[in-house]
Formats: sequence, structure tokens, C-alpha cells
Amino acid sequence: VEDYAHLSPLTPLGLEQRLETFAEALAEHLRSPCQPTMLRVEDAASEVLSHQYAGDRPLRRERVLMARRLARWLLQPPVETLDYRGLVQWQAEQGAFVDWARSRLLGGDELEALSRVYADLRKQTAAQRDRLNLKFGQLLVQINRENAWKQGPALPLERVLDEIAAPIATRAGLLVLVVDGLSLSIFR
Repeated sequence: VEDYAHLSPLTPLGLEQRLETFAEALAEHLRSPCQPTMLRVEDAASEVLSHQYAGDRPLRRERVLMARRLARWLLQPPVETLDYRGLVQWQAEQGAFVDWARSRLLGGDELEALSRVYADLRKQTAAQRDRLNLKFGQLLVQINRENAWKQGPALPLERVLDEIAAPIATRAGLLVLVVDGLSLSIFR
């Protein structure tokens, strides 16, 4: 009977077995990211999230949701070919959420197998983000060298006073507050 606890949405053991199945599906997806393995991740995540006790464990529930999102992201086409403007836009629209999802997996899970898979998922997504960060850094060097900041929505801090604050300050009082070290993923 114990082997079939996963069939019940009402027992704690059922939730643990569903989490084990989710860990197995996610591990398979990390070994071979493709649509069929993603479907297994989706199904296993849905089984976990539909369990009655999943709602009583909000951190575990959130980690399953974030892991599923990151697994989907692994199937996205690479964005390394984007230019500076495209990478800034991608970071604002998607990258910050990827970083946030990765941070939510910190600490792992009570289930050792799931903790290992979360760590592997963070490692794979970090490798992709590192490639993007390197590309972005190279583009920043080029933008700085050419003084071509007007081509994107980002503005270096050194120019905020001249280009944004000063024109506003001529019309009204102004307080400029700089929050150093605040990433977009934390801001959101």
C-alpha cells in the first residue's frame, strides 16, 4: 500500500513520493533538455502542486514552481546574438526573473534527491547566465569605448545627474537616491 501513496492527494507520504517523481523528471530534463522531458516535468510538478499538503508548505511549493520555470527557460533559444540594447531589454523582461527563480532554489529541499537536482538546475542556469553576462560585459566595454550610451535604455550613473536630475531640478526640488548593489531581480 505504501508504494501507492502518491496516488492520494491527502497523505504526507503521497506528497513526498510526488516530490521524488518530480526530482526524477527534473533530473532527466537536465540530462536531456527537450520537449518530451519538459512535459514530464510539467506533469510531475502539477501532481505535486495539486496535493493537499503542498499548500501547507509554501516554500516547497514555490521551489517547485521556480524549478519548473527554470526548466522551461532551458528550452529557450540562446540570446547571445543580441546586441547591447537587446540584452538590456532581455535582462529587464526575462533575465531578472531567471535570476530571481534561481535564488529561490537556494537552500534546497528536505528531500535529498530534490536538493541535488535543484543544485544541478542552479548550476546549469548559472552557466547560461554567465555566458550572457560575459557577452553583456564585452558589449559594455564597446559602449564605453565608443561613448554610445544613447542606443539603449540604460544610462551610466555618472550621467544621471546631467541628463535626468539637472533638467528636473530646474523646475522643482529634487532628491536623488542611489541604491547601490540592488539588482533588477531583487528590485522586482
